[in-house]
Amino acid sequence: MATSAQYTAKPAIQANTMVLGNANVNGAGQTYVIAQGDLNYATPQDGKGYRIQTVFVRTANATVSGGSLQFYLTYDAGTTLYPITGVVVPVINPGANTLPWEVTVPACEGIILPAGNSSATAQLRASTYYANTFYVTAVGGYL
Repeated sequence: MATSAQYTAKPAIQANTMVLGNANVNGAGQTYVIAQGDLNYATPQDGKGYRIQTVFVRTANATVSGGSLQFYLTYDAGTTLYPITGVVVPVINPGANTLPWEVTVPACEGIILPAGNSSATAQLRASTYYANTFYVTAVGGYL
């Protein structure tokens, strides 16, 4: 099977802020859309997708009670979620000499979210176990 590189034609950043806790680690409950395929096309065959290069997570400059972040893929705008990875979050008490916690998520690198319409949109979603504030940014581009 031959493979070819998937280069992006239009760089784009997609992001969201997570604030509500979700003790479910199976996708049930509150999840946040971090990135999604292009919605400008009627069907996935007509359009192009969004390729994720890197996903960054950073806490707000506030105390973090630990826990975990969960990442999911969906191809039907969130009806069915497929877990792809989790990240353990340490307890953080930021101050003058302590920076907010940040991490990149290697398991999300290279994911291609196909284009679609509002009911069949491929998305990268995430949730946080505790009600801490996290800024999640997907850097990539449209194919």
